Amino acid sequence: MKLSISKRFVKDTRKIRDDRILLKLRKIIAALEACGSLEDITEASELSGYSGYYRISV
Repeated sequence: MKLSISKRFVKDTRKIRDDRILLKLRKIIAALEACGSLEDITEASELSGYSGYYRISV
């Protein structure tokens, strides 16, 4: 699956100093890239009012 990551997300993640959170983010992104379709993603929930955008809690 192709991901689109915003510049704001990249900028915000550079501020994170906790290695556990960064490791979890890397695992989630790798899992998302490996998925074939949106149905395979169990952690994601679609944002209301924004079709095609999803939220994942870390």
